[in-house]
Amino acid sequence: MNQYSTPADTQGGLDHSRYLLRLVELELIDRERRMVERRIRAARFPAVKSLDTFDFAAIPGHVHHRGLAGQPALGGARRA
Repeated sequence: MNQYSTPADTQGGLDHSRYLLRLVELELIDRERRMVERRIRAARFPAVKSLDTFDFAAIPGHVHHRGLAGQPALGGARRA
């Protein structure tokens, strides 16, 4: 241990530069989330919807799959 170590270093915490890096990463994530929220509000959609609430049974002849993991374009492996 050198003379510049901090109590956080000795307890398995982050050093100052890694702490600041993580803080900046969290700030960027939060800014991106808020930007998306602002754009959705600015678009003035009649209602915010997600695929979780979509009624796939209402589409005749459509077979709903649980996910897109089996699609080659998305990098997933095909299931037999």
